[in-house]
Amino acid sequence: GSEATISSMEYSVVDVTDMLEDTTNWTSAGWGDPLTVADGTVTAKTAEGYSIGGYNKPVKLNTVYRFKYMHKRGSGAAGFAFNFAANDVYWNGGIQVDFNSESAAVHYVEGQNVPVFDADQTFKAEDDMVYDIEFAVLQLAENTVKVYLTINGTPFFTDKNAVENAIFVTKPLYFGIYASSATATISKPDTK
Repeated sequence: GSEATISSMEYSVVDVTDMLEDTTNWTSAGWGDPLTVADGTVTAKTAEGYSIGGYNKPVKLNTVYRFKYMHKRGSGAAGFAFNFAANDVYWNGGIQVDFNSESAAVHYVEGQNVPVFDADQTFKAEDDMVYDIEFAVLQLAENTVKVYLTINGTPFFTDKNAVENAIFVTKPLYFGIYASSATATISKPDTK
């Protein structure tokens, strides 16, 4: 199955601790409430509208990023993403993990609201619970990528998740966070 494919691949694991300590490289989208970066955390928080942003240096394919994630969803949604720009949103291009009231969802968007692939998986992230996350984009073939996501060690989106679209291989991706009428916080993981 897909897990065998992933375990036989070469990939590295990176804690987002260095990113979080590099506070000057976090940027907000410029509309909605800006991100707060402090004390080894980044928070997107807004009563209404959006709070979105990301880290200015591109992530690497086949690199698993480890972090803790917590939200208070309110009436909206929250999550994290690899976007085509650090200060942009996934619907302008990127791959987003979105926690809504019913499920976890993954969205691949080519750009300008062109969805390539969407999937839902039954998982309800509870308010104020801290989750250990591992998140990556793995390159399976020349133009094929797949999201790798574990929540508290459980893999999600293991099936029907590979997308053949060169844009996710050739265009740099940036780690980001977002909240819509919600609060989302990413913090450094426990040391392994």
